[in-house]
Amino acid sequence: MMTLFGEDELEMLFTVRASHLRHHGGQISFPGGGREPADSDLLATALRECEEEIALPASHITPVGQLSPYKTISGFEVTPFIGWTAQLRR
Repeated sequence: MMTLFGEDELEMLFTVRASHLRHHGGQISFPGGGREPADSDLLATALRECEEEIALPASHITPVGQLSPYKTISGFEVTPFIGWTAQLRR
């Protein structure tokens, strides 16, 4: 989920992956992950992952868009969603 926030200026939330991770350690990313059986759709997956990874409840995110799916070099298909929250402040 590409999460946007801000009052005077629009900002985007990124996370930094822990440097000790076996895959992609130290890289920046958006909260996200694989779809689980309980997820009703890919938007539900994106919202659940935001809550799990950055403790931002789905109820605090307003979905505002979806980008076209993208196939990564490693063969994963990523479906980016864009969300807005008023809950983050710099």
